[in-house]
Amino acid sequence: MSYTIIYDYQFIKIGDDKYIPVLLAGASNCWDCNNKRDRSWYNANIYGAGILSEQDMYDNFDAKVNASFMNSSASDNDLNIETYKQQLGYYWGTTKYGSKNCTYQILKNYIKNGIKHALTFDELKRKYVNVSVKCKHINSEKELIEKMVNGDLNLRLVLTDDGIPKRLRKVKREIKQKDFSKGYYSVEVYEKKSGSMLGFLIRNSKFGFRFSYTEAFSVRYDNLVSAKRAVDNFNKRNLTYTAKYIFSVR
Repeated sequence: MSYTIIYDYQFIKIGDDKYIPVLLAGASNCWDCNNKRDRSWYNANIYGAGILSEQDMYDNFDAKVNASFMNSSASDNDLNIETYKQQLGYYWGTTKYGSKNCTYQILKNYIKNGIKHALTFDELKRKYVNVSVKCKHINSEKELIEKMVNGDLNLRLVLTDDGIPKRLRKVKREIKQKDFSKGYYSVEVYEKKSGSMLGFLIRNSKFGFRFSYTEAFSVRYDNLVSAKRAVDNFNKRNLTYTAKYIFSVR
């Protein structure tokens, strides 16, 4: 039986008191090429869709809980609302990473903590966190608002590393934003045996690499030297992968 695991959160602040709730989550039975559970960032619809105030999120969440409780209690007359809230993760097929039991309060706390650590579009951009909607990069907060208002809710955060949000909360200095206005370089991943292209490199480390089928999610370099150096360093550290895959700078 599959269930959803929530790993992290990073709300996007719009204006003074509006937010887009975003969670990092994935199915328990889906794995990537590095034998790691697959996960992605998405607009968290359990708190409502689109751009919301704090009260909107609390109201939407409570409404969903009450509606699902009514459906569950219809088939279980002994079920009461307090028991249901304590076992909410079980009924929703959802859990928090590292937690044995995902309760109503745990899911509700994501709103409070998400708002506390929310970052604006420009703050995310300065820290190498890009926003995309339907695999298309968003270049400004104004464009993001237009997309959300028009109902394009397939929002994704594009990060250079899965753990970036936790580090963002601790960073003391701003990271200099790279300039891609004159173009950029990305890395294509090919299977050496068949010669077929698998996708574009998202990240690499001494433990392996991850790739995306679309270039929109790939890691980008502002010059050819940096791209080649990253590939060369990875190849030297990972002979196992070098024997199976080819990394080509594009």
